[in-house]
Amino acid sequence: MLGTRLAQYVIESEIGSGGMGVVYRAFDDTLQRPVAIKVFQRADRDPRARARLLHEARSASALNHPHVCTIHEVGEVDGVTYLVMEFIEGTPLNQLVSPRGLPPAAAITHGSQIAAALAHAHARGVVHRDLKSANIVVTKEGHAKVLDFGLALRAADPDRSETISRDSLYGAGTIAGTVPYMAPEALRGEQVDARTDIWALGVVLCELIDGTRPFSGRTEFDISARILNDPPELPASASPELASVIERCLQKNADQRYQNAGDIRVALESMTMGVVTPLPPRARPRDEPFGVMVLPFANLSADPESDYFSDGLTDEIITDLSSVRPLRVISRTSSMHFKGTSHSMAELGRELRVQYVLEGGVRRAGSQLRITAKLVDVANDSTVWGGKYTGTLDDVFSIQETISRSIVDALRVTLTKEEGQRIAARPIQNARAFEWYLRAKQEMLKFTSDSLARAIECLDRALEIEGDNVQILAAMGEANWQYVNAGINGDPVFLDRAETFARRALAIDPHSPHGHRLAGLVLVHRGRMQDALRELTRALEIDPNDVDSLMWGSLMAGMSGKVEDARTWAMRLVEIDPMTPFYKGLPGAAAWMRGDYENARALYAADEAAILTNPILRLVYAQILVASSHRDEGDRMFAQLASDMPDNPFGQLAVVYRAALNGDADAVARGLTPALVAALENDPQYCWFMGQCRALVNDIDGASQCIEAAVARGFINHPMLARLDPFLENLRTHARYQALMDDVERQWHALEL
Repeated sequence: MLGTRLAQYVIESEIGSGGMGVVYRAFDDTLQRPVAIKVFQRADRDPRARARLLHEARSASALNHPHVCTIHEVGEVDGVTYLVMEFIEGTPLNQLVSPRGLPPAAAITHGSQIAAALAHAHARGVVHRDLKSANIVVTKEGHAKVLDFGLALRAADPDRSETISRDSLYGAGTIAGTVPYMAPEALRGEQVDARTDIWALGVVLCELIDGTRPFSGRTEFDISARILNDPPELPASASPELASVIERCLQKNADQRYQNAGDIRVALESMTMGVVTPLPPRARPRDEPFGVMVLPFANLSADPESDYFSDGLTDEIITDLSSVRPLRVISRTSSMHFKGTSHSMAELGRELRVQYVLEGGVRRAGSQLRITAKLVDVANDSTVWGGKYTGTLDDVFSIQETISRSIVDALRVTLTKEEGQRIAARPIQNARAFEWYLRAKQEMLKFTSDSLARAIECLDRALEIEGDNVQILAAMGEANWQYVNAGINGDPVFLDRAETFARRALAIDPHSPHGHRLAGLVLVHRGRMQDALRELTRALEIDPNDVDSLMWGSLMAGMSGKVEDARTWAMRLVEIDPMTPFYKGLPGAAAWMRGDYENARALYAADEAAILTNPILRLVYAQILVASSHRDEGDRMFAQLASDMPDNPFGQLAVVYRAALNGDADAVARGLTPALVAALENDPQYCWFMGQCRALVNDIDGASQCIEAAVARGFINHPMLARLDPFLENLRTHARYQALMDDVERQWHALEL
């Protein structure tokens, strides 16, 4: 065909040939440029082949990327079917790579470029299926170009089982030459997808680094058997970080590989930009947790309003790392306590009982991002790992996952399959929707009516972009719930909306911890304590480090008589959120709810400075002191609370307790004013408090009514009410109270979580 013409293309020379056709260099007379043309030998005789060719050309024509060979058109002249593509002057990668591989910087650069090409194709539903070094050309300028996407199939193509000849557009090849790059699922004839390409990229990375493949053998059968059964032989010269990337690409279970080629690109690019100092190898059992704190990422942007983004990234990395069981990760609330402070690493280690601290910064200009991160060993203030990342807003998920995985790798922690999946998960797919979600979370933390309205507006925008999404719907419900919880607006419509959003979230994902937590929080305010406790328990089964679920769950469990759950959750809460004063009181409250007053007193005394900042904890501390035979100390604490907060309901209740302990029934009656009773009567614990005061002065009917109200609202801790609470001793010989206790005992025994 040399010298002949196909439409406007003049055939100049042959480049290569194979089973499906011949590739020529040609010249486009119309656009005055060289092109490559593949002439298909069988398409004119086989209608199925021609139809498949048209399908493949449409797949490839959807791709427009600097690291993908561009398909210009498919045509037919005089029964000859041909494919026109960009002409690339360069060297196939398999010829460029020496037996010892490429220099590390070049290997990583080309690997990143190939990953970027795959990410572009996969995002458009195109799977290569035959990625190999012979199908990649490196131009004179050093740019890798992936060929043969023209022989790909759409990921959703139902006819994926059809055999496709795998000839390179720039040379001949056979299925045998591709076996070393085939993933286990491809060898077994199972369904393939983008993760099959990711396996092949892992093989190509091995070739780039040291010129070898991870699975070798004398025959195709030998190679196939090793791919199916043996671990890969990783390049000996690869750094630990690069070896980790390759090893993850070559997981035999596709679910355990990278799920997105863009994540590989980010991981590889970070190696050329960041300086990594790996930890000395060490063994650490998975059941031996150690502490990690993520300091709030600094906002290095010119716009201080970008705090929401840097804080949001901090929060997301905390969430990622919290899913790894061997790590005890300090919660967002405690982390934010140190925002903008200048504590030394040693101080942070001592105060929070952590061994490692992650610090970083975010610089944002429009959609462009530059993120730096560094993991520090607090014992010697040395850098364990560091990385720098650049990209766009669309890359934020990949960067976030790469940082989280790099930390796990640096700490020599082996992820379980489930942990790896949780870190890889992208609860919100669209980067713009994610940005609106982060804005909303920042607004919600301001706890004002205006900020909650702005949060709901941001979440509306996120839903418009993303569509119904569990995490966004749960956040929308939480924003509505906060109107009631923060005392901003008690209109029942807000709880109704929150409940609706919880139902919508759980309809999408019945296993969503966000949905179950929101459902539980709504039920708390509806007075359905045991139902709330079941929902919160479910949330904690899925995410054992959710701070809100731990806090509310511990409180509800204590009042429900599930005292071991109350203790366990309270202790876990303080472990991961040691800086929130109210949480420091929960282990003592759990001991109080199981009647262990002396232990409760010791726990409160150990954190007395934090306890004294909260009026409800001060009131409980005073009760504990009295119950543990430290009546004088308890009376002084009641008196101080009453003096410090005369207008606070708990300060007013402290006056009532002092009168009750002194046996002054008239003073108790005067102190329990209609206004104070109205402020307290809808909460089961506060009904119990009022019942204690009335019981101390032998107001049997009044005390019984209060305890009945507490029980009706969910206070069914039978051991406490029936035996352990010394303040209620005067009630226990009365028939009305005994009948009530029989009912409480039945409810308590029947409660199952």
